Amino acid sequence: MKVTSIILTAFAVGINAQRNITQPAGCPALPISSLGNPIPIKPENIPRGCRDFEILFARGTSEPDFAPDGRYGVVVGDPIYSNLTRVFRDVQGYPVQYPASSANDSALMGATDVIRRLNAQSRACPRQRFALVGYSQGAGVIRLAANALNDTRIENKIVAFVGVGDPARRSGRELLLPPAVGRRQYQICAGTGTPDSDPVCDGFGRGCFFFHLTYIQPANVKLAVDFLVQQFRGAERR
Repeated sequence: MKVTSIILTAFAVGINAQRNITQPAGCPALPISSLGNPIPIKPENIPRGCRDFEILFARGTSEPDFAPDGRYGVVVGDPIYSNLTRVFRDVQGYPVQYPASSANDSALMGATDVIRRLNAQSRACPRQRFALVGYSQGAGVIRLAANALNDTRIENKIVAFVGVGDPARRSGRELLLPPAVGRRQYQICAGTGTPDSDPVCDGFGRGCFFFHLTYIQPANVKLAVDFLVQQFRGAERR
């Protein structure tokens, strides 16, 4: 199935015209026309127990899951998790419990949930380490959380910070992280420096929003998976 077909199928479930998407003439056709509606929060998808590593996934605005068993977002979280667990087993995923909507308090709600989860799991599973993965608005969520933690003990347990289509990258704010987290940051921005770049994280392309939806492509998924595996295996040796 083509990337655009997959995204169209998933986003068709409940996206209404809260914020219309426009792009310049000549761009590839968008599989969606608007973003902004909240995504259902599903506490039943919260994992229980302890694993060596937990990945907290913060989805992008209105990014749904991909049926039948998606939990983390069709464009980024679901493909990363499904590919990662084929090569690295002792990991669990946590879907950040926030609406991922256009509401002003959406990102703050997500960051609050990330902090709550990091604290709770650190108490329940003292040896567990974490990765933060955020796409689009979700990248802002994990950045807000990392900067609000104010706890070096937990910061040192965060072995990877992955921003995908991160708006902070375009504005030059991607370096604004606590040192322990910033050293483990990895940014993925599709088509950087080319005409077909993601305009959310790169300002040098044609401005086609279409490319903000291409992180489901295998090459982009592999970048994230390879980095996470590298960080997890490095942490195991420490």
